[in-house]
Amino acid sequence: MINIVSLRIWFFTASALLLIASVAALAVFGLKAGIDFSSGSITTLDFSTAVTAEEVAAELITLDFKGNVEVAEI
Repeated sequence: MINIVSLRIWFFTASALLLIASVAALAVFGLKAGIDFSSGSITTLDFSTAVTAEEVAAELITLDFKGNVEVAEI
C-alpha cells in the first residue's frame, strides 16, 4: 500500500506550483468577462448604407428600447 501521507510534501509542492502558474496566467492574460458576467444583452447590427450612431439611438428610442449605442470600428 502507498503511504500517501508521507508524500504530502510532493502534493503540496505540486499544488503550490499550479497555484503560482494560475496566478501568473491571470496576471499576464487577464480575465475577460463576457456579456454573461456583465449583465444585459448585446445586439449587433450591420447596415448596407452609412448610418450614424445618433440615428440608430433615435430609432431605438422610438421603439422603446433602452441602452447605449456603441460603434465598433472595423
